[in-house]
Amino acid sequence: MLRWCGYCQTFLGEAPPFDKLVITHGVCETCAELALDFTPQNIEHAHTLQDILAELSLAGSRADMQAAKAAIRTATAAHMQPVDMLLGLVAPLLFEIGEEWRKGRITVATEHRFTEFFEQVFALLEPRALALVGTPSGATGQPDALVMNAWGNRHTLAARVLSLWLGARGLRTQLLEPPPPPEEVAAIIIRLQPRMVFVSVALSEHIESVRALADMVSSIPESHRPRFVVGGSAVKMGLVPDTPGLELVPDIHDLNLEAAV
Repeated sequence: MLRWCGYCQTFLGEAPPFDKLVITHGVCETCAELALDFTPQNIEHAHTLQDILAELSLAGSRADMQAAKAAIRTATAAHMQPVDMLLGLVAPLLFEIGEEWRKGRITVATEHRFTEFFEQVFALLEPRALALVGTPSGATGQPDALVMNAWGNRHTLAARVLSLWLGARGLRTQLLEPPPPPEEVAAIIIRLQPRMVFVSVALSEHIESVRALADMVSSIPESHRPRFVVGGSAVKMGLVPDTPGLELVPDIHDLNLEAAV
């Protein structure tokens, strides 16, 4: 399920079951402090969000960019931010398509077509998101976080969305896209000493390469060693076993980011 604030339309994260793309309304910390009254308009907002999600899904199935632009205009009129649209609408739809492929319900060609379509949606929303963030992801200077795909994960969109979301929360991020060989990534981590490394895994077998990377930088003193945060569809579906040295996070909203800033 997808949790959104019923007052300001901020995406609050996901909740099990992750494969049910149903909008559920809650309240963010800022709006909770204002002690606003819940009105019928808040319920209408939830219905609007569900309609936008359905419109984007249909647009993707038809590769209809004009319909996607119309859905984005509706979302903008509902005061949704570009980063929230990407993380709370586009990313869940990509996850749904990936699950449909994993279960053999759609072909590889269909999955690729959906992905290419949402690449266009990302290209439309990315400049708007960066304009609001102020400092683009990948800016010069020591990054707070590195963001990358696990080796073998060819779906790059989720990592790019995550990098934007982290930037919107004040973290200086560096996106490794595509990820260099493990030895080079280890050297980058040792040189830049980011506080966190975020890795997206699509399949359970991808975790072995991430564990090997964590082992490569284990010589860094614990006080300077980064946290390895692992997410992605395989983690969401519980397909990745608990792994020492790695933080498995189905929903990034549940992670404490304060120590990384």
